[in-house]
Amino acid sequence: MLAACGSAPEPVAPIAVRESAGSSEPEGPLCDLAGTGWEMPLRTSNGVWYADVSQGEGRGRLEHVGNELVLSAEVERSGWHLTTVDHPSTSAIFRVSAPTRFGVLTALVGTEVVIPEAGGGALQIELASGALERASLRLLQRVSAHAACDGVTLALVHPSGPPHTQGESVQLSGPSAIAVSPGPGLEPVVEILPDEYPPDVRRLEERDGWSRIVRRHGGIELEGWVESSLVSPRPDFGFGGVLGGLRGGADSEVCTAPDDLTLRVRRTTDGAEADVGRLAAGSRFLRLNGDLDDMQIAPYPGEGVILRSGVTLWTSARAPLECRTERANAGILGLLGGGGIGGFIAGQPRVPQTPAGSFRVRVTRVRGLSGVRRGSSCTIDLTHGSNCRAEIRCGQHVVFGETPRLGYFPCEYSSQPLRVVGEDNTPTDPNGYGDAAMRLDTDAGTLTMSDSSSGHI
Repeated sequence: MLAACGSAPEPVAPIAVRESAGSSEPEGPLCDLAGTGWEMPLRTSNGVWYADVSQGEGRGRLEHVGNELVLSAEVERSGWHLTTVDHPSTSAIFRVSAPTRFGVLTALVGTEVVIPEAGGGALQIELASGALERASLRLLQRVSAHAACDGVTLALVHPSGPPHTQGESVQLSGPSAIAVSPGPGLEPVVEILPDEYPPDVRRLEERDGWSRIVRRHGGIELEGWVESSLVSPRPDFGFGGVLGGLRGGADSEVCTAPDDLTLRVRRTTDGAEADVGRLAAGSRFLRLNGDLDDMQIAPYPGEGVILRSGVTLWTSARAPLECRTERANAGILGLLGGGGIGGFIAGQPRVPQTPAGSFRVRVTRVRGLSGVRRGSSCTIDLTHGSNCRAEIRCGQHVVFGETPRLGYFPCEYSSQPLRVVGEDNTPTDPNGYGDAAMRLDTDAGTLTMSDSSSGHI
């Protein structure tokens, strides 16, 4: 089947979060949650992270249990009804649903936060360590903000915001960490760390040897003051790459059951088990081994549920299964880079995440690209519908398809065998908005990328 690619879909609406009625006492419900588009890791009642779910439909409750803040929820995706028990004071499962100010920092919609304290329907939120790491920032002082229940979301939202068009495009250089202050000469509150993919930085004004800059990267906008000696005009640069590919496949036993299946997770290190929900009758799954009384299974690839390493999933069936053998069509890709500045990267293929076009590679050789290191891991996620979309991520940095409105390109697509041919031939515009130019051709086994000096890769 061949499909032509078209316009981008509408972004996923954030979940509705409803504040529970009740007293301001520490015990009891704080927020009831329900909605679609949930993107979150799942945790057993005895504390084992066992799976990740995307684009799920869920319901749950945030409440105090003793002195702890606990989220209890059930998420449904492709017939999998999976439970999770989490502690939002330490886990970055929530995202802000509106731009939220943390002093000189602003968390854009979709940025991960933790909830160290809550009471009376009010949430105290702090930036998650992973969000700060992705933005290449280090806090020198603790910062927090207050939010209502609807100020956070569990929906799949990529941090985004309109591009900056004011000010001069500059680069920062100097010490390994650049201190940023709320005003000229004031005590710094955050440091900018070295970054493999320097983001666009703009200087808004200069005063008495200090420059006010704005920097948006990794879902966090920073606006503050740095010493002018660390600021200089940004030079032009480019990046190019070639993606080489292999084709492969493996036989899998794909089954359905006539009744609901009760699911339990088993930890591989000690055999400890925990119930984690059910699989609805008629939902497909992979049967790995065992008999009907004690059967190891796994989610069918590409349906939004990914089992984590270190755990196995088991069930028991009361009636015979309906099974078939299926050969997965897997594109196993290696990454090669070269072009704008004469760089070269070689990649070692790894097992794909889904047979529909999600791939992971690890960089094994590097030459001439200052921002890419040996051992770096890159993933390429391909989706299709009325169009094609690619999200290319190296480490914590998205180098193509950074927001839900980016990453789309006209293409030809077929699933048997996997075939994607298309391109986005427009690089990032002078205002810093858009994607790098990109061409993907699985027939030739190539991916090429290049960008303007306003780009982020």
